[in-house]
Amino acid sequence: MEDADDAWISFYEKSWASRALLFDKILNEEKNLHRALRLFEAAASGNKADEGNELSSVTDDAIDSLMKRVHSISFGKEIVLSKYHNFSMSLMLADFSKNRDCIIELGSGYGKQLFDIYLNGGPSEARYIAAEPTTSGRDMCNRLSKLEPAMNIASVPFDFNNPDFSHISEFSNILMFTSWSAMFVQPFPFSFFESISSIEGAVTCVFCEPIGFQIQPENTDLQSLVRRVVSEQKFNTDFFSKLIAAQKSCLIDVDLIISDICGSLDDAGTIGSVIVARNMH
Repeated sequence: MEDADDAWISFYEKSWASRALLFDKILNEEKNLHRALRLFEAAASGNKADEGNELSSVTDDAIDSLMKRVHSISFGKEIVLSKYHNFSMSLMLADFSKNRDCIIELGSGYGKQLFDIYLNGGPSEARYIAAEPTTSGRDMCNRLSKLEPAMNIASVPFDFNNPDFSHISEFSNILMFTSWSAMFVQPFPFSFFESISSIEGAVTCVFCEPIGFQIQPENTDLQSLVRRVVSEQKFNTDFFSKLIAAQKSCLIDVDLIISDICGSLDDAGTIGSVIVARNMH
């Protein structure tokens, strides 16, 4: 029987392939990376890409979009926001990327976050690495990278259960991050943190994952909602406990934990927490 990790990889292998069909249409006319990414997001918004079905390019009516109210989460509190008021993951990560010589995303998909970091002022001389399990995601990243030849980016295979960090061994000041990707690994391997600790260079990790219910396990309405979605989707339930165990083992040092900083109540899987940690030798 296919385990949960393999099932999600299989899902996203088809998902990124479906998105490639939409990118084909966009890239036939658009040669600017920023515009291509934004046009893709607009076209894909509200659509599902699963089982190999092609995404449509239908967008919301502008007036309806302007009037739309999103029941959101900010620092664990429910607030109602405009559709256009979003927590900017890429701007946050661009701030963390300053003075780094390598920026690597684990579970990068087609490289969206890495491209956005670069376009939002990330270091121009840094090496950007899209570490992605799926072939279709890596292929899309490689294709999009040709639109921004000045960006030093490479796409490499990656497995959370058997991480290979040899391709970052030459760098001294590394930003490593996840963005809703560790959530698909259940159980999460303690050996992952051992591998981070063994990296010779200084590594700052920023983990952005829907794990607020793991950080604050009390049975609030919010945590109950997220816990139910996690259970239904077979998302991760032990990332935080493994991270704390790694800290106690002096593999990493945790600098910051912010629970439920962003997300939408309409899609509980988007309710994300941020953890900042550093490797220890």
